[in-house]
Amino acid sequence: MAFIAARTKIPVPRVHCSFTRRNVTYIVMERMRGKTLADAWPSLSDADVERILLQLRGMLDELRAVPAPGTAIQSCIGGSLRDSRIPRPEPRFGPFSTTHAFHEWLREGLGPEEKPRYVDDEEWTDIKYMIAMQNRDCESPVFTHGDLNPFNIIVRDGNIEAIIDWEFSGWLPPYWEYTSVWLGNKIRGAWQQMAAKFIDPMTFLSVLLAASALLLTHVYLKLRQRRFKQFAQLPQLPTSLVWGHLRLYSEFRSRGPKDRHPELVFKDMHDALGKPPLMFVDMWPASKPVVLLTSHELAEQMARSSSKFPFSPPKASPIKDLVHVTGEKSILTSEGPEWKRLRCEQRVRSAADVLLRRARFDRRAPLVDIL
Repeated sequence: MAFIAARTKIPVPRVHCSFTRRNVTYIVMERMRGKTLADAWPSLSDADVERILLQLRGMLDELRAVPAPGTAIQSCIGGSLRDSRIPRPEPRFGPFSTTHAFHEWLREGLGPEEKPRYVDDEEWTDIKYMIAMQNRDCESPVFTHGDLNPFNIIVRDGNIEAIIDWEFSGWLPPYWEYTSVWLGNKIRGAWQQMAAKFIDPMTFLSVLLAASALLLTHVYLKLRQRRFKQFAQLPQLPTSLVWGHLRLYSEFRSRGPKDRHPELVFKDMHDALGKPPLMFVDMWPASKPVVLLTSHELAEQMARSSSKFPFSPPKASPIKDLVHVTGEKSILTSEGPEWKRLRCEQRVRSAADVLLRRARFDRRAPLVDIL
């Protein structure tokens, strides 16, 4: 944000300081007045929307006009980048000396002479064509926000007050802004359709080719393996290459009250599957895949102590990320001996009411009182 503020007139929160403590980075910044575009959307007029999109386009033009330091795909300080939508075990990637090197990394070194065993001939013909497109001469990288969605745009009185959440920003290929808007907003159809209004039309034309290249190489191959092979042995409803179970989830959700808890939607999906003891649900890229246990026996097995996990099953990574909010001594984020110690304290507290009631019963019983 400091980089943007120093080089453009794009409104961003003022950064007061940043620091890292116990591998967690914190940023102290200005609190911007207004609402997210997502929250303000229902109250905006058509004129407000058009004005906001026009302002956004001007800001993107200004952002993309910042001179690039070279051909590298990198962060604003020349380091690694981050994008949680790219399926990789490591959260960060790069930097890359050229766009070609970035493309090769995206497709995991896949070349036109290396046909994967799970791709048929017709698919491979299309993929080879897309690889050839990626290998053409590339335009210089432009500075990119990387996650432009209605939740990262603050508006006030029908105008853009600030652009926030620059976590995925960096020097990236010219098409990346559009690609991230499109692929990162699959459940926000209206926003997808508006992308061409705030991204340069000439860039938009080249984006269709470049984005499809990414989709049909790295993303396509990974999704095909993930959707249809990696978890195929687990009970699940029919999945989609692009949507996973997101579209099915939306269909089941539309059959009941809109404000009902997601677990009730999962229950309906589970019933439709025939009530197996467990069900696999792939909600990526909205969230990580999950296995829902509906059998008491399986749940007991999962919670049972083992030589590897003697006190509790391992916590999921999103829960561990809460440690800077809950503190290190919270039962929500603790594991192993620390979890057991905290759980013992919880047992005493939760049993106190039962023990007190029992003591009162024992005292009153000799008096032959009616309880």
